[in-house]
Amino acid sequence: MSKKIIDTLRDDNEYYSGVGKNYLSNSDIYNLLNNPLDFGKTREDGKVLAEGRYFHQLILEPEKAKAVKFVDVASRNTKEYKNFCEDNNLPFVLLKKEVEDIKVSVARMLGNIDFYEEIYREGNLYEEPTVSMIKGVMWKGKADIVCVDKIIDKDHIRHQQVQVLSQGIQLRLAVLHLSEVI
Repeated sequence: MSKKIIDTLRDDNEYYSGVGKNYLSNSDIYNLLNNPLDFGKTREDGKVLAEGRYFHQLILEPEKAKAVKFVDVASRNTKEYKNFCEDNNLPFVLLKKEVEDIKVSVARMLGNIDFYEEIYREGNLYEEPTVSMIKGVMWKGKADIVCVDKIIDKDHIRHQQVQVLSQGIQLRLAVLHLSEVI
């Protein structure tokens, strides 16, 4: 695997919109299985993506979380919300109440001392991309946290448990990262 490609894929813009478009990913598998007409299409930002991204950033990329814009209104149907999006050239923003709910979820998760120690252990790698050839097809993956003995990937869709991937049990990112070792 080329170090140059991996370094390039560390940039989110390259991973999602640039060089990363040359590789299949877990999202492609999901689309092929659940909505084949969306295969290869860029997903519009929305509530679920924004909530998951903010949750992720609060835990692993707090500098990015600080830059997240939100608006303090009761609903997205208000004129104030629409003006805020337009003024900031954004298709979508979280509401303040959603931001506060996510912060509570993060605090609960980080309140689990075992989990906290595991994700912030010295030597862990964060947002670690990789690419690999599997059955003649080039794939990319980005692990949230690569530990010495496991990969931790938190797919956050409101109230979903954190997944701890170990010993190559799950195909998604585990196969990509562990294939380098095997």
